[in-house]
Amino acid sequence: MLCLFSGWGFDGRIFDRVAWPSETLCVRAGSLLEHLDAGGVERVSLFGWSLGAIRSLKFARLHPDRVDRVFLAGLRPRFLEAEIATEKAALIENPQAALRRFYRRAFAGQKREFDWFTREIEPALVASLNLAELQVGLDELRQSCVQTQDLSFDAPHRQPILVHGKRDLIAPVGEIESLARAAGARLAVLPDVGHVVFLSEQFLPWLNAELERPDE
Repeated sequence: MLCLFSGWGFDGRIFDRVAWPSETLCVRAGSLLEHLDAGGVERVSLFGWSLGAIRSLKFARLHPDRVDRVFLAGLRPRFLEAEIATEKAALIENPQAALRRFYRRAFAGQKREFDWFTREIEPALVASLNLAELQVGLDELRQSCVQTQDLSFDAPHRQPILVHGKRDLIAPVGEIESLARAAGARLAVLPDVGHVVFLSEQFLPWLNAELERPDE
């Protein structure tokens, strides 16, 4: 089973367009352990995107015995205080407009995917936005600081596997490249792709190859 963790401002519907190669479950990180225990599931793989990458990495470090592999997409090691403050102020002033601006930046370089998103998902997300939840998510991003040792834990085959879009405006690729090099972690950078890297045509071939790769 592959557990999916969504990014800030999104929910599990963003994953619906992907033909995932295995059974998937979209769940909040805080309830994952309870869900696994209730279902008698011993081990799962994790796919975390953006804020979800931070949350899935934290879960894997806290519960390495329950995790097979960890895939991190669009991970940013650290967000600047000024960026978070600006986003918070924009949300307070006009939350719907702020969220729409964020979505446009997230889909930079992915017009076809953005057209699908604005048609199928964005209206419902904007109409039902939870300002308090969005603010909490921003606080979580502000407090995050992923370091080299965070990508080098437990057995070698549980070291996170990273994928990133070359045109990512939310999480600049240079930041994750330097961290991956320092940690000796595997990183795939997909060209002509923005922050929503898993919606690109290049993503599934990469993921299938990684899933078929034997544990090292």
